[in-house]
Amino acid sequence: QPQVEWEPVGGVTVEEMEDLIALACYVKGAADSEPPESLGDVSVKLSSTRSVRITAAARWGAAEALFGGGATQDDELSVAVLVLESLAKCPLDERPLLASNV
Repeated sequence: QPQVEWEPVGGVTVEEMEDLIALACYVKGAADSEPPESLGDVSVKLSSTRSVRITAAARWGAAEALFGGGATQDDELSVAVLVLESLAKCPLDERPLLASNV
């Protein structure tokens, strides 16, 4: 399995990105249809001189692309549905290789 080299984006290191995810991630419950009032903006310190502000709206909607998808065909599809559709469009003999890389 080839190793993937991390290229810092905008100077953000792997450790800083992991801190951002751990400190700013919000996981919705199945019954959550609106953000709770307690969900607010967060500011995460990356270093002694840098920090990033993540809005409540970004925290609330960030995982929708991965897991949510829309309720109707006009809504955006989740990443899981898009991957499944892509696999279905591949030739049968190429599906195992593609699936093993997901």
